[in-house]
Amino acid sequence: MADCLNSPAGHQWCKLTAVCKKLVGVEYLKAVCPTCDNVRCPEGQECQMVEDLPQCLIRIPGGCEVDKCGEGECVEDGADYKCLCKSGYKFNEVTCEDEDECAEEPCGNGECTNTPGSYSCVCDAGYELLLGSCEDVDECLDSPCSDTERCSNVEGSYICDCLDTFVKSSGECVCADGFENQDGACADVMSVLTALWVNEDCSNTVGNYNCACSEGTEKGEDGVCQEIANHCDIKTKSSIKAFKGNNV
Repeated sequence: MADCLNSPAGHQWCKLTAVCKKLVGVEYLKAVCPTCDNVRCPEGQECQMVEDLPQCLIRIPGGCEVDKCGEGECVEDGADYKCLCKSGYKFNEVTCEDEDECAEEPCGNGECTNTPGSYSCVCDAGYELLLGSCEDVDECLDSPCSDTERCSNVEGSYICDCLDTFVKSSGECVCADGFENQDGACADVMSVLTALWVNEDCSNTVGNYNCACSEGTEKGEDGVCQEIANHCDIKTKSSIKAFKGNNV
């Protein structure tokens, strides 16, 4: 109680209406240092609250005190940690390591090269890089075939086929037998010669035709079908021999 009775100059420990109590031990420590805010610990130690009392304990480094993630964000969990890795990297329980995307063959029709955090593709001929993969190029969009050919797109390339009634000869498309090229198209020979047929009845066959003179006509010496002359138009010779006799 001595401390309660002794009053420093100009200060009273307790008002006359209060009861003065001397704090010792744990109670004193709780009153003087209720938190770790004003506690200074020796090097290598840190203040922690133990049973509502601040105490200096050996400091345990936090999991992210030393950044071990590299290409990622360290998330501390006490003395432990984990890494939130960037795209193209994966957490191997220690750090963020580069992920080999080429192991999954993302390029398809091309050669894959792994790079830090990503990959690159060198596409095969006839393919182009689209959304990270080598996709087939439709060469027919550029009209690579001739006017007498049709273009067919195939994987990595294209094929030029002759149009109908055309056949391939010495690498070029020409009209098949029985057809004739007219303005880039093969026309049936029969339709081509229709205008030349006079007094003839013709029938078309595969690659050919047959003709015969129409009724009432016959083929002359020049090979042209001509109308048969009327019998009444036949002229007799000017001199006619007769027998002399009596009139009937």
